[in-house]
Amino acid sequence: METERIKEQLKRLSLYRIAEIFEEEAAKASKVKTSYIGFLARLVEEEVLAKTDRSINARIAKAKFPQIKTIEGFDFSFQPSIPEAFSSNKPFEEWGEIFCDDVIASAILDRFLHHSHIIAINGPTYRTKEKMGATSNN
Repeated sequence: METERIKEQLKRLSLYRIAEIFEEEAAKASKVKTSYIGFLARLVEEEVLAKTDRSINARIAKAKFPQIKTIEGFDFSFQPSIPEAFSSNKPFEEWGEIFCDDVIASAILDRFLHHSHIIAINGPTYRTKEKMGATSNN
């Protein structure tokens, strides 16, 4: 009865992810004796990540890109000296400008960099290769 009331209140506050997970997270926290602050921090972290994901997906949909390109579709054979990793020519401190939001940029970087290695690459980029191929075909 009380959990249903909490779920409804969380939904009214648009805290959908917390509404989904708070019961399971409460059980985990109780089992491992997590502090109240630790439990709350976990719920808030999950909500922030979920809101960031929803925001990014909404922006992608609103942009109406002709096609969506992902890192999985990238041709890594062009740069065989690097492992399959995300690349950018912008330093991390400028990513807030790219996404027009420092919080979203921080969340994206947090996810990208969690299990990543940063490798600086010198030389032509993938886009340069495409451009050179297009000009030589003309």
